[in-house]
Amino acid sequence: MSKLITLLLTLSTLLLVSRVQAKPELSSKYQRLKKLTCITSKCHQDLSTKKFLHGPVKSQSGCMICHFPDKNSIPTKERHIEYLPINSRASHNACLVCHEGFIDLVKRVPHIHAKGLKRSCLDCHDPHQSNDKMFLRDEIIQDGCLHCHQKAPSDKNRLLQHHGNWQTSKECNKCHFTHASGHPKLMKKSAQQLCFDCHSRQLESTQGRIIPNIFKELQKPYVHKPVKEKKCLECHYSHQKTGNYLLNRPYARTPYTPVDRDNGLCFKCHKREDFLSPVVSENVTKFRNGRNNLHFLHLFNDKKYKRSCRLCHNVHAGTDPFLLTRNFKREDGITLPIIFKQNKRGGSCATACHSSRDYDRIDPVLDPKRRQ
Repeated sequence: MSKLITLLLTLSTLLLVSRVQAKPELSSKYQRLKKLTCITSKCHQDLSTKKFLHGPVKSQSGCMICHFPDKNSIPTKERHIEYLPINSRASHNACLVCHEGFIDLVKRVPHIHAKGLKRSCLDCHDPHQSNDKMFLRDEIIQDGCLHCHQKAPSDKNRLLQHHGNWQTSKECNKCHFTHASGHPKLMKKSAQQLCFDCHSRQLESTQGRIIPNIFKELQKPYVHKPVKEKKCLECHYSHQKTGNYLLNRPYARTPYTPVDRDNGLCFKCHKREDFLSPVVSENVTKFRNGRNNLHFLHLFNDKKYKRSCRLCHNVHAGTDPFLLTRNFKREDGITLPIIFKQNKRGGSCATACHSSRDYDRIDPVLDPKRRQ
């Protein structure tokens, strides 16, 4: 029995020793170091000179939360190489020790900031101190998102038209989350919802142009298809563009600007050949007299005037079919009416440009100037 007890005691001792060897106790030097601060007049005094100090730095004894020394060494100039930092550039383990909420965030949302969360927090944040309460680095404070996103708006390029929201605030986080989002491009809401945060009231552009209340416009009975489908970005850029109205293709500035046959905004969806052909087949357009294309007649057949789509059509919404406008403004500022009437086979139109003229898709009107 005594031999058995001796054997059990021996095994217990060996097991205890193995555990101690697997996870050795920290040395007395390490324990002493843990109570010390690295911010001293001889060492890292420069890490406490800015307005905001990171929590571990502010506590003056929390350096060991992110850094760990060799268990038997005190960091000196000669042996500082043994004072190893956690490699935060390769992983987020150091930050996530405290900021564990980001783990849940990344799991919950599909769109992650590639630079911020897939690479390193330290690309944007200073782990020790900053003059910004979010501990942004000096270069990020100065340049903002443009430090990485060089294609975003730049005041230095006068050829670019910039979104008013950028010109007035220069705060990308009005529309975007910085770390992760449930919407593409890290947007805070859907594109249309973001647009209506501002465009649900009348605005004035930085050039003094009045921008109407677009949300109010969309309460009209006829709404342009891309707008109805909440696709503002089908026609507009959200940041900048060399053209007018932040449009992603050329669009007429005035009603009497010739339609761009190659790159017109309207031709992004509407086929050019449907408008460029004097004679069309039955399934091309409803605005025809027999097979005579009345769009071509208005856009290209007049030697004196070259008209744009905006002369007769609203771009967002309207009270009449086909988004037809009830009046248009000439280049001299005079407003003229458009009186359009629709029937099952065609219709009639009267403007200050011409008297009432009829069209019929089935039995073409031989003399459109004569009312039926």
